Amino acid sequence: MNWLIDSPIIEFLEEITPSTMDELDEQYVLTMQQFIEQAHTENETHLQSIGTYRYDLFLAKEYAFMKLRTYIDTGLDPDTDDGQSYMLQNYWQGFLDTAQTILPTLSRIVVQDVKTWQTQMQGLV
Repeated sequence: MNWLIDSPIIEFLEEITPSTMDELDEQYVLTMQQFIEQAHTENETHLQSIGTYRYDLFLAKEYAFMKLRTYIDTGLDPDTDDGQSYMLQNYWQGFLDTAQTILPTLSRIVVQDVKTWQTQMQGLV
């Protein structure tokens, strides 16, 4: 699913994913679960303070969820062709439904003056 997004967060997820099925273990599952929970919490905090979701975190969280479910549900390596096909067949519609649900929230901010917007963002940090 390299076409999903070119993102440092996705790259990080790929780095922590073991290279072989023999290395996929309980620690991998726990790490992915923690990432998913933390990304969700961060996005909720961002929504409350800024008024919008971080789309990069949303995509990474959903991608991590698809990878984790593929491994847990089937035992397939989520990075193989079979694993990626499984993700597309079984989780892609749910991903699209979730994305469509939050898209209005993603589109609430309209930047009219970049300098004013940057100043307001710095004030929140």
